Amino acid sequence: MARAVTDLPAPAIVADQPRRRARIDAALGVEVALAAALLATLLVYLLAARFTRFVADDFSAGLAIRQNGFWAEQAADYRGWSGRFASTAAITAVVELGEVTVRVVPVLLLIAWTAASTAALRYLLPEVRRLGHLILATAIVCTCVRVTPTPFLSVYWLTGALSYTAPLVLASTVGGFAETYDLLQATALTFAAVAAALGVTPAWRRVLPPLAAAWAGGIAALAIVVAAPGNAVRDAALARIVGDRPSWLGLPRFTVGQDKRFLGDLFGSHWSSLVAMGLIAALVASRSTTLWSDPFKRAGLATAAIVALGSLALTVTVAPAAHEEAGLPPVWGQLILVYVCVVTVDAFGWVAGQCLRTAVLSVRRGAPAPWRRWVGPVAAAGAGFAALATVLGGVVSVIRDEGAMQSYANAKDAQVAAAQAASRSGVSSATVPPLGDVEAVGFFSHPDAEELSSNPTYWINNAVAAYYGLHSIAVVTDGSAQP
Repeated sequence: MARAVTDLPAPAIVADQPRRRARIDAALGVEVALAAALLATLLVYLLAARFTRFVADDFSAGLAIRQNGFWAEQAADYRGWSGRFASTAAITAVVELGEVTVRVVPVLLLIAWTAASTAALRYLLPEVRRLGHLILATAIVCTCVRVTPTPFLSVYWLTGALSYTAPLVLASTVGGFAETYDLLQATALTFAAVAAALGVTPAWRRVLPPLAAAWAGGIAALAIVVAAPGNAVRDAALARIVGDRPSWLGLPRFTVGQDKRFLGDLFGSHWSSLVAMGLIAALVASRSTTLWSDPFKRAGLATAAIVALGSLALTVTVAPAAHEEAGLPPVWGQLILVYVCVVTVDAFGWVAGQCLRTAVLSVRRGAPAPWRRWVGPVAAAGAGFAALATVLGGVVSVIRDEGAMQSYANAKDAQVAAAQAASRSGVSSATVPPLGDVEAVGFFSHPDAEELSSNPTYWINNAVAAYYGLHSIAVVTDGSAQP
């Protein structure tokens, strides 16, 4: 029959203290190294923001706020294009401050996302040490940034960041962003409020009032988004591009098919980063103060719950795009889907870590066998160093891309300088130099459809020209760019 470690004879405990302390110090050293690597990764991501510039819809938003004013633009956008009232307000407020803000917003969002995640984990996982909270939070943020299809458009593009990264920072406190997030928020808050109402644990029951308020706010925000008259305008525009869409009856099956497609692409391309996320969660769990009484039974129940809730979360996140665009959300909107998957992997890793911890600490009568003394620290060190190698690999890849990102920023600055020179000289048209291949800028790679083209009637060209007070603007590739 299994006995707790504290049931060992006192001499055995005393004799084992130096070795036990050494094992604890070694595990702590792995955690500290991992935390340092993750914070270094976050710092690299923060510094990358200095290479970003206004892109595509940023110019449209700047022009709209200049023409209509802040409040009139909120009403115009709600009636004429989209019900995303929170993201519209955030974007128009920020672009009014000028183009330099585009390099500040990603920094603020990434720091706030990490801080908010750390605070949430301190509440959700009180049995974890503070260093563990920081490690988990930073790992979630860095993994999401690394594996999302286009980090540039999801995190560093102003419009994308304030539509898809901002809601992850604000979590349950604010709605009215992209539909993919709003539906996920409403679903998550519904389940949380039900769990609190049923009194799953005393802690859940204590948070029922704020959860109920958050649920009511989330449902109200979703209703405001759905009721916007502008949705019909946007829906008609998308219908001309998309063509045939799944019927309401066929939508669930179609959405599940898109789920599978997304998971295949994500895990096929970034399996090592996702495995590293799971290992990090397992390491933190193995260092927690909780000891499961029946680990494998609880692991089975927890795994079933994680699969069910993760699948539901992914499906409700994909459903709006499956209906509107007959496919997955655009690449810049897939950050929300990535977040769902990363948190799900994190939960699986947590369960594995708890099982490992309980198995290692469940010693039989008498002193533990020698292999039991070291299996925990060795497993923790192995997981930590494997995750550490993956994290450092991500840092190196971004640093390697800095030259390409700097060239991109310089080319964008040259385009702005040409447009401003043309505007100052009083001419109506301008030509600007090309950016090069923006689909090969490494960490900042993105579709060339999001940049100026050689066609002066392209919608981005029209927006940029109007933003700088010009009639037209176009890219030339023969070196003859001039106002």
